[in-house]
Amino acid sequence: MSEEIITFKNVSAGYGAGDVVENISFSVEKGDYVGVIGPNGGGKSTVLKMIAGVHKPRLGEVRVMGIDPEKFTQKERSLIGYVRQETFIDTSFPVKVKDVVLMGRYALIGPGRRPSDQDEQMAMDALKRTGMENFSGSHIGALSGGQKQRVFIARGIVNNPELLILDEPTTGVDAKNQHAFYELLLELKRNYHLTIIMATHDVSMVSDQVNKVTCVNHGVHMHGETEEVLKDEKTCEVCGLDTEVIFHGKRKTRVDGGPHND
Repeated sequence: MSEEIITFKNVSAGYGAGDVVENISFSVEKGDYVGVIGPNGGGKSTVLKMIAGVHKPRLGEVRVMGIDPEKFTQKERSLIGYVRQETFIDTSFPVKVKDVVLMGRYALIGPGRRPSDQDEQMAMDALKRTGMENFSGSHIGALSGGQKQRVFIARGIVNNPELLILDEPTTGVDAKNQHAFYELLLELKRNYHLTIIMATHDVSMVSDQVNKVTCVNHGVHMHGETEEVLKDEKTCEVCGLDTEVIFHGKRKTRVDGGPHND
């Protein structure tokens, strides 16, 4: 029997007086790889922030691993890796790559305490998993956009989480390195049994890699199996998608309401 790791029930949330998302309900099962798609300003990042427990819903109920994210203990929070769209790191500051990854351990290390040998080893293990161990002593500002994102992924998985949340992870990554980046995510998912939920504009990647898609545009307009969602004409219109979507290397074009292969 499948296990729900994320559940939204009639959730509305926003900033100030207005709601960005209204009355959304959907669930993510353990082991899913979910692509969250939709236009800018449609609420994708807000949904991810509620899962991570950094934004509170105005109405409704959010549960992650059966718990209200706002009530997570530090240990429970460590089971979630969160790679934000904004990194909040001044890359001009002389901080080393390993120290960036160790930031993911700070909540468990505690204030004023130095990282232990175990913390240091976990940081190096995370860098090895993302192919960045040889850069551990490098200045973060000296890395390329793709390399930086691998470091931020390492920071997100340093605590061996069960759930990895990514918000537009290929922002700043050139096209040449995007494929390798997505292959890394697939490898991490397979090898470490991760559940992944990721906001993205890269529909060709979504169609080729994820097993579920959630269309968000101020509400959840559709949530389900990838091809089922991306073949739906109304969903594509609501989410602002182009009328061409690539499925596993084959382009399908919607003409007169129906898909066909070119």
